[in-house]
Amino acid sequence: MLKKLMSVLRKNRKYVVVGALLVVCAVTVTVISVLNREDVAPVSGVSAVSDDNLRPEMVPVYLYFANEDLKGLETEVRYIPIQEATKSAANLATVIVNELIDGPSVQSELSSVIPEDSALLDTVRIDGDRAIVNLNESFVDNHPGGKVLEQLTIYSIVNSLTEIKDINSVLFMIEGEPREEYMGNYKFDNPFPRSISLLLDD
Repeated sequence: MLKKLMSVLRKNRKYVVVGALLVVCAVTVTVISVLNREDVAPVSGVSAVSDDNLRPEMVPVYLYFANEDLKGLETEVRYIPIQEATKSAANLATVIVNELIDGPSVQSELSSVIPEDSALLDTVRIDGDRAIVNLNESFVDNHPGGKVLEQLTIYSIVNSLTEIKDINSVLFMIEGEPREEYMGNYKFDNPFPRSISLLLDD
């Protein structure tokens, strides 16, 4: 019986191999499609990802921090609850600024350029396509200065907030008032649009 079975297998070996290859291909396609599947819904410019095993009901936000040698900005993807992201663009913007103030993740090689003890004084407001960000005096007083660091601080916030589809520019307030200059290198009482030139990973 065993000899007969082996003989049949030898005669049909090529069909067995082809069948095996087809099974492997089918499994591979299935795995790839599962890994790439996203349940996408518009959430103010970010995609909602529902994954019961990895990040249930979480959405990615894209935060910009300075790279290690302070030459530009790189992205750190962070996940927040979908309930927070879908409340409003203003709420999502507020979450993003607070995440930037918290700084990059522990395992990241990126650097925060938000001055120590900086804080939002109220919810980010949306006026048309402009976000209005009201920060405390520490955002100014604790900044080390210098044109490069000033630029990175401003655009860490601006580029992170303009990832939201409803926001095209950011206007800063300090203690509820506009300020003509930040650290002496940039006019600070006009809205800032996104700056692509600073992005190292675009």
